[in-house]
Amino acid sequence: MEIEHTLLFRKIHGCLVGGLVGDAMGGPSEGMHYKDIGNRFGKITRMMDYRGRPAGHATDDSALKHMLCKAILRKGGTPSCEDWAAVWKEDMDPNMFFTPVANSFNKIFLMGVPPREAGRGNQISNSSAMCISPIGIINACNPHQAALDACNLSQMIHSGFPQDGASATAAAVAEAFDPKATVDSVVEAAGTYLPKKSEVLVGINYAMTLAHEVKDYIIFRERFYEGLEAEPGDPIVDPRPVLQLGERYRSKRYATDPRESIPVALAVFWLDQGDPIKTIIDCANFGRDADTIGTIAGAIAGAFKGIDAMPPEWIETVQKVNQPDQIELSKELFNVVVKMISMEEERIEIVKSLCTL
Repeated sequence: MEIEHTLLFRKIHGCLVGGLVGDAMGGPSEGMHYKDIGNRFGKITRMMDYRGRPAGHATDDSALKHMLCKAILRKGGTPSCEDWAAVWKEDMDPNMFFTPVANSFNKIFLMGVPPREAGRGNQISNSSAMCISPIGIINACNPHQAALDACNLSQMIHSGFPQDGASATAAAVAEAFDPKATVDSVVEAAGTYLPKKSEVLVGINYAMTLAHEVKDYIIFRERFYEGLEAEPGDPIVDPRPVLQLGERYRSKRYATDPRESIPVALAVFWLDQGDPIKTIIDCANFGRDADTIGTIAGAIAGAFKGIDAMPPEWIETVQKVNQPDQIELSKELFNVVVKMISMEEERIEIVKSLCTL
């Protein structure tokens, strides 16, 4: 079988490259207001050199993702927190990562905290969600299991609702592999397996309500920022209750918070109808935690449309300046998915045999 000709391979490759391009293109605008992006860059439409890195070079988001991929390949399936921690010990320079990841590294390797407990008490961030797309890949077409596995692994970095951000991202990626998936089913999968009162789910509902209302990225971005910049006591931009709980979704200074970044990534994906080019460009021009928003939405859109929807120059750029080799990594993950499906088929046959008289 020619692996590279299969739809599964093209979707895996698209997911990996989409995440890399979204990360790299959003890097220069990370932490910026969208108006400042316009003043400085006009409109970002390509990967650029920044902070001494060549165009296409990804950030810590992708570095952590590749460590997770290594743990998956070593395990030949879904890794445990201990499996992922072993890769951290070999490959991680904690100084290049945001505080929660560095804290977990120190807890595990300096204080002897079990990896599954290292996330307790850590600072809120997008660190769990930004790297978790490979869990969606190996659970292709099974968003429920992807959400469960992501919640388990994210214990290494976080506790509480940031784990919901990882679950939502992994579930969306897994759903995007289904050839029958739609942008609506992908967004629905992201929220389906979260606790009903999850703050991430509140954010997703708010962002998607706004996206459905305005149906335009530029207006969505403007309106979303108005909500971010509202002061206490100001009337909420969108007066409708979220989740019929009478709550209002308001986010202040949450640039590196999954209550903001996952909802924005999903809304931009939906507004752009899953087109990877439009989605990644719009994420880069959104600002705030632009590299993380871009890597999450780019991975989802890449899985949804596959590598064939990516511009060849984007693929070549990230392939040239990042490790590991994305084509070889896609093949290796393809083999893991096939192995996991084979094992599941064997289990199903065993259970069937138990049902016979």
